[in-house]
Amino acid sequence: MAGTSLQSCIILAATIAAENIARTMNTHQDGPLSRDFERSIPMMFYQALDVVLPRFREIFAQFDITQPQWRVLRVLWDEDGQNLTSIADRTLIVPTVLVGIVDRLERDGRVERRRSKEDRRRVHVFLTESGHALRSDVAPLVDEAYVQLQAVLSAQEWRDLYSAIDKLIESDAAAKASST
Repeated sequence: MAGTSLQSCIILAATIAAENIARTMNTHQDGPLSRDFERSIPMMFYQALDVVLPRFREIFAQFDITQPQWRVLRVLWDEDGQNLTSIADRTLIVPTVLVGIVDRLERDGRVERRRSKEDRRRVHVFLTESGHALRSDVAPLVDEAYVQLQAVLSAQEWRDLYSAIDKLIESDAAAKASST
């Protein structure tokens, strides 16, 4: 995967999904490229990300963490002691890039690596005391940013949006499964 940020992952998923949809939709004679560029699915995802991500990046900057570092911390707050493969899968960060992110989190005293006692080839990542403490500082600000975003749409619109995105993701998974 070329990009490692949430934005890159969403754009990639949206582009794949848009291609799948374009193949199955009855579009007018000129096809999907005749649509307004600004209303294309990938561009609309970019525009939505430009609305959503800056408020979160501002929060993360207050605590000297990046968005990818946040994603790693977030999954460790859910389940501490995960291996790098699990973290990469859950955060959608390419494993080779994840190593550098964990390096920086370790350098900053937020996580530590420990070799598995059962299989010394496996490395698990654990939060330090500082990494655990960061959650109580950041979480209220992130929660408030979510409240602000949720105020823009009705509860039903949010359910519909999540449902539509889930369908896009599932269509890509189904397409990949059928091609193997």
